[in-house]
Amino acid sequence: MIKKTMLRAFLFVAFVLMITFITAACGGNNSTSAPLNENNEETKAEAETTTTNSDEIFTLKMNSMYPPSVYDWEPKYFLQEKFAEEVELRTDGRVKIEIFYSNQLAGQAESLDALSRGTIDMQNGVAAVWADRIPEGLFQGLPYWNLDEDTGNYLLHETELRDLYSEALEEYGVKLIGNWATSLSGYMSTEPMITAEDFRGKVVNSMSALTSEYFRTLGSGIATVPFVEQYEGLLRGTIDAIPFPFYSLDTYKLHEVVNYITVPPLYVAYGEITASLTVWNKLPEDLQNTILEVAREMEELATEGSKRLTDFAFEVAEENGVELVKMSKEDYEEVKQVAIDTAWQSYAAINERTQRMVEILIEENEEFMQSEQGEAFIKEFLQD
Repeated sequence: MIKKTMLRAFLFVAFVLMITFITAACGGNNSTSAPLNENNEETKAEAETTTTNSDEIFTLKMNSMYPPSVYDWEPKYFLQEKFAEEVELRTDGRVKIEIFYSNQLAGQAESLDALSRGTIDMQNGVAAVWADRIPEGLFQGLPYWNLDEDTGNYLLHETELRDLYSEALEEYGVKLIGNWATSLSGYMSTEPMITAEDFRGKVVNSMSALTSEYFRTLGSGIATVPFVEQYEGLLRGTIDAIPFPFYSLDTYKLHEVVNYITVPPLYVAYGEITASLTVWNKLPEDLQNTILEVAREMEELATEGSKRLTDFAFEVAEENGVELVKMSKEDYEEVKQVAIDTAWQSYAAINERTQRMVEILIEENEEFMQSEQGEAFIKEFLQD
């Protein structure tokens, strides 16, 4: 039985680090590379650099926005410590990954340019912190873009979605290595939030222009309270609802100020591992393939960890008298359509890639709801 006090401490630190920009001095890198040109492309000489020495060892420094993992079942562990361990094992020691925790090599905002220039080799973080320069990553914050971990994984690996996002990253000089699910996020509130009418007049915390448009259309007031201050806002009644990971009922002790959690969830959030394209192109093809294979296997393990973390959140809710309330299918379809008409369409208007990404989401969502997987989703998360 996992001791909840230990889990509280771990998850609190992990999530605060996810949402707090920590600026650290950039560290050195054992790989030297030519700078990117004006088109964010490597020089031809650098792009074609590979090794013919099968004994050469590549030591890659990974800057992580997270602290060290505590448990070997949590999602982050598989795309951090276990990933590094397996890469070294499966490449017979030819690739070693050194992890620098809590943004020791570069702050979150600075890490994109550090990767692009090759001054750091790898990064473990989230797409949202680079949205000002790579807006394609904002799809991961669109309300209802996925149903759960399985549909999120399907969209990322069986459609064009991930490829389109990868193209945007590569134009900036960054290679996408892997995505990992981090558990369900949804509404937590002082009053039930299960119909479109329930949003009217409520003050909802929103840190994104895309979601703010969605909430305003539903008739909600908007607050921009820092995540660490949401507890006090709910306690004092200055905010009525927050879209946030359900496991924060424990990590932020939100079970003390929240009375309801609403399903269906807004989405399953994702973290991601990326690499400097300059550094990546120096690796022999067999090593590149092994790294990608390991990342894919770790993603599957992280999915199980994500589901376990969600189960833990629901246990905390039940034990502390926080009621789980379900939307009806009609109410869910109504609020989701508002999200599509506002946040999704604003995202689609950014550029041709984002337009195509929304087309994919709409097409796939319609198919999911008619499939066996959609039926299971309805049975689990919607009222009978």
